[in-house]
Amino acid sequence: MSFGYSVLGFGSSATHAVVSSSEEITLATTSSGNYNNALKAGFYHFGLGIFTTLEDGSNSVFATATSPTRTTQTFDVDISDLSDANALYATGGTQIIVGGYIRHNGSSISSQEWNTVSAATTSSLSNGVQWVPYETHEDRENTIDNTTMTNLTPQGIYHNANGTDSGSGFYIGALEWGGGRGSVTYPADGDTVTWRIAAEADVDGVSVTTIHDLLLEFVT
Repeated sequence: MSFGYSVLGFGSSATHAVVSSSEEITLATTSSGNYNNALKAGFYHFGLGIFTTLEDGSNSVFATATSPTRTTQTFDVDISDLSDANALYATGGTQIIVGGYIRHNGSSISSQEWNTVSAATTSSLSNGVQWVPYETHEDRENTIDNTTMTNLTPQGIYHNANGTDSGSGFYIGALEWGGGRGSVTYPADGDTVTWRIAAEADVDGVSVTTIHDLLLEFVT
C-alpha cells in the first residue's frame, strides 16, 4: 500500500478565525447526550473490510488546550488488534476512520464543513512505521451527521476509505507499516499520533470554527 506525503495544513476553506461570540459549534459522537467534544475513531482494515479498533468516546480521556484553542481526546490503540488483523490478510498499512456530529447552540446552522489536515499534528512512531495521510473523496465534508461507521459506506466523515482523490484537500489518516515483505513491523508500546479534525459553520449568521485533536496512544 502506498500513500503520498503532503505539507501540514487545512484545506483552503478552513481559514476562518474562531469568533468570540455566544454562537458555537462542537464536534460530538451523537446529536445529543454523550459524548460532546468527542469523535468516533477506528482503524479500518480494507483487506478484511472490518474495523480492527473502534472508539466511541466511552474509553477516552478529554481535555482542552490552547494555541490554538481546541478540545482533545486521548485513547489507547491495542497494537495486537492491528497485527492480528494484518496476519489474517496482509496489507501495507491501515486507515483511521473518523465520525461525528456537528452540534450548534443556535436556532439555525448553515455552510457547515468538516476539515482535516494533511499530516499528523504531532507524531512519535517507531519500528519504521509512518503516518501518511492521503487525499480522498470529499462527498461528506458538508454533512452534519457523520456518525455512521459501517464496513461499507458511509464511513464516518468519509464516503469510502478506499477512495483517493488527488487535489480534494480532504485527508484521511493512515499508518504505513515498517519492515519489509515477510517481516512487517508495527508501532511500539508508547508511540503516539495526534490527528487534528476541525469544522466550521454559520450559526445564526455568525461564522464559527471548532478544532478537535485525537491523540492515539499505542499500547501492548
